[in-house]
Amino acid sequence: MKTLLSLVVAFGVIMAANSTLVAQNVWRGGTPGQEQEWNNPRNWSQNRVPDIDDIVLIPNTESRGGFYPVISKDAGP
Repeated sequence: MKTLLSLVVAFGVIMAANSTLVAQNVWRGGTPGQEQEWNNPRNWSQNRVPDIDDIVLIPNTESRGGFYPVISKDAGP
């Protein structure tokens, strides 16, 4: 029984640690000269371009000038 409890606790700790690795990165846009550039880290809330593990949120930006992201070059490897 102790072994089962230890496994359940270990699984819970691993799952909790894994969920903290996923970050939400919100589009802000509007960086002067690169208002819509997806690859500009300053256009994102995390000050970095989102990666495969991020949850990306692109809100309605019409009230702030309508700066929606545009992918203008290959961002991949």
